Amino acid sequence: MMAWITNVPDGGCLFQTSFLGQLRWGTQWPPWQVVGLAMLSAITVFWLYARQLPDVTRWARWVLPSLRALAVIATVIMLGQPTLRQRKTIGTPGRVHFAVDVSSSMLVTDDRNDGTSRLRRAAGLIGGDAGQQGWIDRLRSTHQVGVSAFHDAEVVPIGSTGLGSDPADADAGQTMAIRLSQFDGGGTSLNMPLSRFLSDHQIRTRADDLSAETSTTSDDESDRARQAIVLMTDGRSTDTSAAIETAQRLSSAGIEVFVLGMGSADQRPDFGVTRVSAPESVAADGVLNGSVDVVSRGGKNAPITVSITSADDIVWSQQIVPRRDGVTSVPFQINVPELADQWSTTSGKKQSAVMQLSAAVQSDAENRLTENDVYSFRVIANRNDRRLLVMDGSSRWEIRYLRNLFQRDPNWHVDTRLFGPGTDTPDVARDDSEDAIPATAEAYAEYDAIVLGEIPPEQWTDSDAERLRQYVSRGGGLIVLDGRLDRVMTLVDQNLSDILPVKPAYRPPPRFGATPDPDQQSPQIDGPESIRPEQVAIDLPLFQLADDADLSQRLWPQLPPPQSARAVSTAMDAEVWATITDSKGKSWPWMVTRLFGSGRVIYLASDETWRWRYKVADQIHSQFWNRLLATVMPASYLSDDGYASIGTDRIDYGPEDDITIAARLRNADGQPVADSTVDALLYQDDQLVTVIPMSIDNPDRGTFLATASGLNPGRYDIRLRASGFQEDVLTATSPIWVSDRLSDEWADVSLNEDGLSRLAGSQPPQSRPSSQGQSTAENRDGYFHESEANRLLEALRPLSSGQVIQNDHALWQSWPWFVLVMSLLTTEWLIRKRVGLV
Repeated sequence: MMAWITNVPDGGCLFQTSFLGQLRWGTQWPPWQVVGLAMLSAITVFWLYARQLPDVTRWARWVLPSLRALAVIATVIMLGQPTLRQRKTIGTPGRVHFAVDVSSSMLVTDDRNDGTSRLRRAAGLIGGDAGQQGWIDRLRSTHQVGVSAFHDAEVVPIGSTGLGSDPADADAGQTMAIRLSQFDGGGTSLNMPLSRFLSDHQIRTRADDLSAETSTTSDDESDRARQAIVLMTDGRSTDTSAAIETAQRLSSAGIEVFVLGMGSADQRPDFGVTRVSAPESVAADGVLNGSVDVVSRGGKNAPITVSITSADDIVWSQQIVPRRDGVTSVPFQINVPELADQWSTTSGKKQSAVMQLSAAVQSDAENRLTENDVYSFRVIANRNDRRLLVMDGSSRWEIRYLRNLFQRDPNWHVDTRLFGPGTDTPDVARDDSEDAIPATAEAYAEYDAIVLGEIPPEQWTDSDAERLRQYVSRGGGLIVLDGRLDRVMTLVDQNLSDILPVKPAYRPPPRFGATPDPDQQSPQIDGPESIRPEQVAIDLPLFQLADDADLSQRLWPQLPPPQSARAVSTAMDAEVWATITDSKGKSWPWMVTRLFGSGRVIYLASDETWRWRYKVADQIHSQFWNRLLATVMPASYLSDDGYASIGTDRIDYGPEDDITIAARLRNADGQPVADSTVDALLYQDDQLVTVIPMSIDNPDRGTFLATASGLNPGRYDIRLRASGFQEDVLTATSPIWVSDRLSDEWADVSLNEDGLSRLAGSQPPQSRPSSQGQSTAENRDGYFHESEANRLLEALRPLSSGQVIQNDHALWQSWPWFVLVMSLLTTEWLIRKRVGLV
């Protein structure tokens, strides 16, 4: 049975089959109007005819009106000019996919008389322009053609035409050109369309292979369609190397890669800001240090004024003579206190202020590109000074260096308590005095982290241990520094065994003449050789001594090892992050950690990391301890209203970045709340944009996490909604910014012919067909400038050996249609004569 399928996109074709062809309509009337008019006319004729019939037999009363109605239907349908279109494909068609770069640099107009942008010229080549036939129309009879738009975030399908498709199709070139011209920019990624095309090809190939397994038709290589992808771009991409690798893989799969360069390779006179390097946060009473990268290309090498503004006020300015045709890095230094006060807010109990700054350039020199004259960035002015409590029984070298390190850091406030025999405080007090240790749980809670050393066990009471236990369980961070005096292990036996992640590995033999065990280890490891991070923790920022991971792993064995370390074994729920090797080659735990309630405890088996300062000063020692404290401390939140804390992993994001939202809930007593249903609400311009459900992260801490993505550029304010809390109570708000990240895009907008030539020439020359009358060498290995568009089109033609032969049969003018109408009327007359009506 023949299956008729409605063709929705094409208004001129109502029915189509692969057997008969396509039934099309030659009038401007929609097919449903023609068919509807025919049916309405037929019903009317049937009703009038049946009423006027005299007394005849029953079968004649139904047959005669039906024949007249069918004749009317056939006659009315003739008004729609039905045409049967039949196509026949000869040979093997080729497949060509045009990938058009729609990034921001493609919106540049170049120095052309017509003043059109690169993107509009590319769209004109695709769909036709100024009376010229476009590539879609010129290739549709011999190739299957697809078109897509791409930038650094995604590949957007625009349309496609099948082999021999009609110029009136909905996906014709003009429609595609209009869609292409509607894009408004982004970054450039040449690897994005190539990777997507390769992935689609692999999926299609697997489907074809699966179909071939169940088919009896032979799969001759010559019968496979040859394919090509054409990149239409200016070539300003940051992933050209990855694109070259993908192009080579496409070539291995039998897919040709051609490149059409859009624009001019001449440098445009331009100066601008390409990047601002600044920390994401700085102390509210500190100094902001950073640098502004200024680019200068073409034109005269004139002085440029570089400035940083805050709310239209210039807070820093400097005049420079930039390096010609290159990037000049200009350092800056700004006092933060006044800026922090300017950007502070009174809503909620914000701990920090987000300073919104802009770097700009100005000069009398010619500047043909103004999009890169201003670069906006943001820095958090952190008002929440970190507090560190150090408790020890002596002023060891490790304690001295730690105290000096963090006392010099304006982000930290350090309280040091040294007590016990040999110190200025032989007997420690527990009150609010300067040399006392905290006497209440609330006093402990004021600290973000505590470093506990070899304090005298006889001065550490069960009450002290309970307060420390409460501090850690409520989210505090504790670092334990062991040493040579064996005091920490005494504390473990005394009242800290449930907090610390280690236990003694050495037990002295019993008294009264018992024989010692010859395998019994010493409590001290003398002369250890090296420290080695364990695999479970090697990727943590704490153990990254260099930007390169391999280099970082090689640096750890080169660090000066301690002269001695404590021999310990681990608790059941503890995790070893680093080990130390003794002279016999045996590994011992050096850094051990465990979670205790909402907090974390980290134990170090030695107190000699200060030796890492040898010849490099604070370069490694400072980095290690800052990251160690960041690891052990509770998460930092940008905003806090007393009940809810909220923050994100960053404040600046790109359109393709995932945004991690973190929140913490507490009740009126300050205890964590974990049984609430929490949503993150994202507002833009005080309008709710999206609601993201948050999942529980740590019930003991009352923390929640959520991830947002796919946000349009702009500023967003994140708020919380939680069951069990009134809306007017949860006032914490955390802002984020999503930017288009076009600094690299505007750094240089001239045509990158060198990069595009390398991309097009990365394939074996023998794999690409030559254009008619041109050698492969003359085709420059598949790279063409837009002025050579016709040569590129000729290079694509040999991809296809197929052709479509199309025949149109005007049914409404054919003799079978006339015979059909006359047959219906003749049959009606004969029946009327038989029943005596004639």
